[in-house]
Amino acid sequence: MSRFRIGSVKGKPAPRRSAFSSWLLLWSLAFAGCGYHLAGRPPGTPDAIRTFCILPLKNRTTIPRVEQILTRGLVEQFSERSAMTVTSERAGADAVLEAEVTGISATPILYGKEGFANTYLVTIWTSVRITRSKDGKVIFENPSFQFRDQYLINSDIRNFFPEQNVTMERMARDFASSIAAAFRETQHEIR
Repeated sequence: MSRFRIGSVKGKPAPRRSAFSSWLLLWSLAFAGCGYHLAGRPPGTPDAIRTFCILPLKNRTTIPRVEQILTRGLVEQFSERSAMTVTSERAGADAVLEAEVTGISATPILYGKEGFANTYLVTIWTSVRITRSKDGKVIFENPSFQFRDQYLINSDIRNFFPEQNVTMERMARDFASSIAAAFRETQHEIR
């Protein structure tokens, strides 16, 4: 019984590839589209934006402090994930982010043994606008930006309130990350 290599035609052996070319092919496939980019700027961030102002969000809901938590999430996200200097002052900023929380809901989707909900689908509705300071041009706008994700909250009353704060912080990070991604995507399309 004769042995054939992959890629051979019956009766004819497959052409041999050098070990180097096989290694090169595997290496390029493994790292193709891995998301690496040059340090300093996230992909799609306009070069002209060096200083980015994030104004405190306005709260149009009945949930207290939600605007503070989301503002903090945005500041952390843009500070940590970009080379831009983030400030809360319009003066000297190349671009300004203004947003308001227009709605928030938490819908129970899973219940624990005791009958209390322990997993919620949280939806946040906001209006977001980013303008360029030098000419007032709107460079990103979504008047009905919607963020939605599910969060596990402990139904044990002793741990509910401390965990709620941790959940809100995680939700703020996720929300801010989605805003930043939408902004970068839009900027990439403009280029």
